[in-house]
Amino acid sequence: MTFITETDKAEYILFLKTLLKDQDYVALAYITRILPISKYSSGSELNMFMEFKMTSMETFGEYFGFTDAEVGILYKKYMQICKNPHVSRQGLQEWYDGYFTVSDKRLYNPRSVVMALRFNQISNYWTSSGSYDEIFYYIRNDINQIKNDLALMVSGEGIEAKVDEFAASAMELKSRNQIYSAMVVYGLITFINGKVFIPNKELMLKYEELLQNEKILCVGISYDKETKDHQCKIEILSNYS
Repeated sequence: MTFITETDKAEYILFLKTLLKDQDYVALAYITRILPISKYSSGSELNMFMEFKMTSMETFGEYFGFTDAEVGILYKKYMQICKNPHVSRQGLQEWYDGYFTVSDKRLYNPRSVVMALRFNQISNYWTSSGSYDEIFYYIRNDINQIKNDLALMVSGEGIEAKVDEFAASAMELKSRNQIYSAMVVYGLITFINGKVFIPNKELMLKYEELLQNEKILCVGISYDKETKDHQCKIEILSNYS
C-alpha cells in the first residue's frame, strides 16, 4: 500500500526550500498541518523550522484544540442565541472531550464542538477521507491483530504504546506502534502516560462500526478462596454489537 512516495517527499521538500529558505521576503513562516514535515534527509533543506507537536512538546499544546474553559464560553453564547437548545454541556464533554497534550491538558475536538453548536445537535461529525482511509485499511485488514486491541479500547482499556509522530508519514506502517502513532497524529485515538485509548463517544462510534461484524471471544474466570477451585467460561458473541 502506497502512502507517500520518496519522489513526492523530495519534491515537497524542494518546494518548501525554494519558497522559504534564505529568502529576503520571508520574515516569519507559520505552517499548520496534521503530519510533521518530512524534512530530515541527507541535507539540511529545512533546518530552519521549529516544530511544536501535541504529544511531545508542551509549548502551544493548548492551541491544538478547545480547552474546557473555551467550550464553556462557546456554550454560554449558544444558550443565549439558540431558541430551542438540544445540546447539553455534559453532552459536549462526553462526545468531543478527551484528547491530551504532553502536559496532560484535556482538549476538545474543535470542529465537532462548532458543528454541534451550529446545528443544535450532538452527532458524529468526524470525517474519514484521504489519509484517514489509509489508517482504516490497517484496521479493516487486522494488521498485527490490531482489532483485538481496538476491542479492548472500546471496552475502556488503554493499550501500552510508544508514539512517534514521524511514523505517520511512513510509506508503510509495519508495527503496532507505527499504526498507533499515525492514529494519534490523525486524532483517531489519544495518548497519555505511555498508553493509547479512545477519547470520547464520537470516536467510539466509529470503532464500533468497524468492529460490528467481528466475532468477540469473551472469557470469564472465577476463583473460590475457600475451595481454591477455578472456573472458566468462554463464550463467542455473534458479533460486536
